[in-house]
Formats: sequence, structure tokens, C-alpha cells
Amino acid sequence: MLQDGSLKHVNSGRCLQKPDARDVTLPVLKPCDGTAAQQWVMNGSFKWQAN
Repeated sequence: MLQDGSLKHVNSGRCLQKPDARDVTLPVLKPCDGTAAQQWVMNGSFKWQAN
């Protein structure tokens, strides 16, 4: 996680952005622009999990 709260994909250099309203389950990678849609907050006892 970067200092501005964005999550940057290592290989593409793009940032994780809030999903589109048409499909909120689909992650979106867009060019990093520092907008609120790309700023994330992790609270509590966050735990990485893969399915």
C-alpha cells in the first residue's frame, strides 16, 4: 500500500480502483491518478486470504 492509500499492481503499475457499479465483484486496475476511488483503508485485524 502506498502512502496515499492506493494499492499498486507490481507488474502493470496500475492501481486498484473502486469496482464499476455494473459488477461490484470485478476488480478494476486503472492508471494511478490519486482519486478517492483508488484510496483504500484497512482497519482492524485484516488478514490476506486466497480462495
